[in-house]
This record gives sequence, structure tokens and C-alpha cells, in this order.
Amino acid sequence: MIYGPPLFCSVNSHVMINQLCHQANLQIEHHNLTTTESAEELLAYRQADLVFTRMPITNRATICQPYQTVQTLAVCRAGHPRRETLTSVESLAQEFFTHYITNDPVIQRVQQSSIAWLNPRNIAFRSDSFMTILNMINKTDLIGFLPSYLYDFISPTMQLHAINIDNLFPDITIYINYHHASSQNHFLTELITILMNDREASRPQFNHSE
Repeated sequence: MIYGPPLFCSVNSHVMINQLCHQANLQIEHHNLTTTESAEELLAYRQADLVFTRMPITNRATICQPYQTVQTLAVCRAGHPRRETLTSVESLAQEFFTHYITNDPVIQRVQQSSIAWLNPRNIAFRSDSFMTILNMINKTDLIGFLPSYLYDFISPTMQLHAINIDNLFPDITIYINYHHASSQNHFLTELITILMNDREASRPQFNHSE
């Protein structure tokens, strides 16, 4: 049983799934996770084997390790008429934006970090549906914000362009968590070792110049 943040699609997720699928009589079930509090309960009551979170869990019964550091990118459609001129915060601030409506405290922290340069009047479209946000970025000249792993996953299909401006947003750390008693499970510890060793390969390789 695996839980993780909504929209978390690490590039090397296939490594984990392949390892699991090769085990006889094993079924894989994935659920979205929205709060760190529910993650603690899932692990405490042994309702999950692995939990990926965007905030660390501080619990003596839980082993919590940093797994990935994720960037947040400003993105537009590949055919955006001004994409080549969007090279500074000042030029970006003149554009109009999408806004993802969510109660997730980590996403809200990233959104609030743009207050210094993003005029709220320039937020032209808001939605609590991330797929709708993606569609608006893809079909209009609006700018949106995506985690780098999601950009890397969908940009070949949706023809999105990452705007190359450094330090727009704080990085997000993804943590891998499991119950301390699970450290006695040879298969699970082997899987975690593989994931931790492959996490460098899981960092998305995106091309700002596309």
C-alpha cells in the first residue's frame, strides 16, 4: 500500500512498480495523500507500507528520509507569442496567470512566495482542478506554476515551455516514510534502498530552451 501527494509522479516511479510487480501474489494499491497528519495515522496503524510526503514526519515510530528536492517552474505553452522575452521577473510580472485553488499548505507556501512580484489583479483564471489549469496553460497565453517532475512528465504531450528565471520559488522536499518495524522486512528495505540509490536519476531533466 503506497500513499503519496496528489500529482506526485516521480520519473523513476516505474523502478518501484517494476520491483513490486515481480513479487508473486503481490497487489499494488496507490492513494493520494493530502495531509501529513493522515500520513502519521496511516503508518501508526500499519495501513500503509510507504508514504511519500511534502513535509517531514517527526515520530519515533516512523523513519523519515529526504527523497527528492523539487523545483517549481513558471510555464507557458510552447507557442506563447512572448516566450522569448520572458527572461526576467519584471517581464514575467506583466503577464496574466492561472491560480490553483488548494488547501495544501506546501503549495500555498509556494504560491505566497510570488506575492513580491505577482500582482493579484494579474491572476486571470482560478480553478480547484489541476487538469483544468493545465488545459488553460496549454490552450491560452496564461502562465502557470508546475512542479518540475510534473512538467517533465507532461510537457512532451502538452507542448509546454519552462520559463528560465532562477529562484522564483522555494524548493520543495519530498520525503519517504515507513514504519520503524518495517525495517525488519527484507523486501521493503531492499526496495527503499533501490529508490534512494536511484533518486538522482529520478530528478527530471527539462529543457528550458524548448
